[in-house]
Amino acid sequence: MKLLSEILFALICLHIVAGFGGLTRLRIQQKTRKDMSDDGKKRFDEHHKAMEQLAKLSNQIHDVKPSKDDDKFNMGPMLNPSMYQGDMILNKQDAEYLLAEAKMRLEAKQANKTGPDAEKEIVDKLKKNRAYKKDLSFKWKFPIHYYIDGVKSVEVIDNAVKDLEKRTCITFKKTGPFKDRQGLRIFPGDGCYSYKGPTSDNKPQDVSIGSGCEYVRVVQHELSHALGVFHEQSRPDRDNYLTIDIQNVARDMRSNYDKSSLAETETFGIPYDYSSIMQYGKTYFSIDGKPVMFPKNKLYMDIIGQREDLSFNDIK
Repeated sequence: MKLLSEILFALICLHIVAGFGGLTRLRIQQKTRKDMSDDGKKRFDEHHKAMEQLAKLSNQIHDVKPSKDDDKFNMGPMLNPSMYQGDMILNKQDAEYLLAEAKMRLEAKQANKTGPDAEKEIVDKLKKNRAYKKDLSFKWKFPIHYYIDGVKSVEVIDNAVKDLEKRTCITFKKTGPFKDRQGLRIFPGDGCYSYKGPTSDNKPQDVSIGSGCEYVRVVQHELSHALGVFHEQSRPDRDNYLTIDIQNVARDMRSNYDKSSLAETETFGIPYDYSSIMQYGKTYFSIDGKPVMFPKNKLYMDIIGQREDLSFNDIK
């Protein structure tokens, strides 16, 4: 049984990291945008502008030269270079926060300020500037309505939703297509991605479950982003639990491993969880396919990035 689980996990990871197959950033952006809803395209364009600014700041922080326009990327369906951390579309509030935070990190670097005191100073400035304040303009209304628009693996999506309902207090309601209420449009886009949190109180938002994403835990990962959950390794306390080999991360992708105090507002006081389905796999955005993340507790080396089941803290 253990061997079967290990084989299944390996196959899932293989699908997750095998994807775009050598396309330029512009071509990936065009393919990603193509099947989005009209509102989704508008929000994605706003997100993309913010991502370009964030990438420039991050490149300066990490002392790397930006990629050329004709450089090609070999990324998987959860590692889209057009997305924040590979599979998230930022709302305006989060984008503004992350840009403000990145500017402060660059200023701290230029002033040779590092360590916990520098981190605290950045957070204090963000709080003072009110950038730290969470955007409560939109909240999910339960049950969350969702409809499936063209995805072949309907059973996988329904099973993912039912499992979340069974094991958490979150409720969903499957319906036919709609345009005039808050909810989720689950469609077969180019890869696996979602918005971070609710984006409207009267329109559905896109969740892409494309080729290579048709697994219950991958669907739940993207639904968790829609609920407002960040990746585990974004937490500001990340370095207490993981060592990151940033030199083995593709040069233009290093921003994906930046910590953010914004993620701290979404942890709900729950301790770091190596086995969370929201934790990156150990080789994500790697240059040579070898690990870039190493748990301080080595027993978790083959656990991080697991997509076999929700962890206790995922459910909590």
